[in-house]
Amino acid sequence: MNPTYYFLHIPKTAGSSMMRWLTDTNQFHICPDRLWSLLMKRDKVQLDEYTLFCGHFYRYLTSYLGKPLSTFTFLRNPFDRAFSHYEHIRRDHNHFFYDK
Repeated sequence: MNPTYYFLHIPKTAGSSMMRWLTDTNQFHICPDRLWSLLMKRDKVQLDEYTLFCGHFYRYLTSYLGKPLSTFTFLRNPFDRAFSHYEHIRRDHNHFFYDK
């Protein structure tokens, strides 16, 4: 059985760059769903075909899939991350906190 990997994406920590790199390697069969609302619409048999999951599933993905995952993530200086998040909110008129 091939190992299955999980890139635990913490928002504002280079997730988009990492996803581009992982995709460009062509080494993984990547699940296209990044959110629970999309992932849970897939049949569990179909999920077994993927070798890499990426998204905001946190520690619950392993139990949902029912198999061990090799999990990795990236961390960022907390001040830089908070400032990046703040700037993101200021740019995104659709963000929940934009008007605040």
